[in-house]
Amino acid sequence: SSKEDLLINTYKALDVQKQQLEAMNNDFDALKTEHEQEKLELQTKIDALEKELKDSYAKFMETSIHLDDTNAMYAMTFGLDKKATESKQPNPSEIKIKELESELAKERERVSVLEDMINVLQAKSAKDKGSLEQVHQQVCSLAEELKEAVRVKNVYHKMVKDAHEQLKTKSESMEREMAMKEMELENKRRQLKNVQRNLDLVTRASQEKQEQAVNISTQTEFENNAQSIFLQNVGLKQEVRKLQRQIEERSTPRSSRERSTGRRSSDLDREQARQLRQANDKLEELAKEIKVLKEREAKSSKGYRLQDAETFIQALVKENKLLKREVEELKAPNRKLSDRRADFVKEESPSLHLWKYFSSVNSHHFGCSHRVFSNSQNSNNRTFFAEKE
Repeated sequence: SSKEDLLINTYKALDVQKQQLEAMNNDFDALKTEHEQEKLELQTKIDALEKELKDSYAKFMETSIHLDDTNAMYAMTFGLDKKATESKQPNPSEIKIKELESELAKERERVSVLEDMINVLQAKSAKDKGSLEQVHQQVCSLAEELKEAVRVKNVYHKMVKDAHEQLKTKSESMEREMAMKEMELENKRRQLKNVQRNLDLVTRASQEKQEQAVNISTQTEFENNAQSIFLQNVGLKQEVRKLQRQIEERSTPRSSRERSTGRRSSDLDREQARQLRQANDKLEELAKEIKVLKEREAKSSKGYRLQDAETFIQALVKENKLLKREVEELKAPNRKLSDRRADFVKEESPSLHLWKYFSSVNSHHFGCSHRVFSNSQNSNNRTFFAEKE
């Protein structure tokens, strides 16, 4: 998180600053050691100069004891004689003493400057140590806060992990329940399909028996018509034979009256012959229709009687209603499971689509079953099959 990054960056910056302060302390210690070394060397040199000055002064005192004349003593001390006084040349010892005094003053000034620098560096080091302690305290407090934040983060991650495990367990249990419900629905759907298939078979058998009964009545009517036509045909044949015998008997007319009677009889014979041909044609057509009806009757399957078919249809419709009630009872817990699962998953389950499709299919099948029962009672099977198609 941003807070953790800030704490880490602060700790890194403090660590860098601490390293810089340690480097400055190391430089200060090295500089201090160097200054102490220089101070010691200068002090040694000062001691040597003082010793040399003391030796010169002791030598001067030793030589001045035997001198009574002040001028002679002065001349011996500073290396001056009368000739040197006249020439006004400086004494080498005096020059050397002055140089040593000047160098000693410079070294003392340098030592004082170094001491001032040492004091400034010591004050700065003390100040840096104080700020370093404050920074160290801040770093310790930030480290404690970081540890607390890490602990809270671990607790939160553990809570999230437990919640995910619970959610996974609930999802798996709900999926198992949904799978069981889907299997039950699949079994009910197979049972409904079997019932629907049995209904179709019984309805088809009932329709075939009804068509067979209609064909039998039509066949009876056709046979009656054929029998009446056959009787008429027999009567016409008898009349034709009778007329033919009369024509043979009257092969040649004897008078004009007989000729006119012969013409009338020949016209009557032609009319009766035409009627005879029509009767024969009609008889042949009826015979063909009777043959077709017999073939259809032979090809028709052995079905139930109409009363047995209606009884079986009523039993199947009753079983269909019971299955529908069981499916409706299964719908309620399935909806509850779908609502509970919607709290854990955002997208819709495929079994819900299957349930919606199956509900629509069931409503269509149940509507068809009621129509089958009504149409079987009304003996209107042709209308039922047209509607089903």
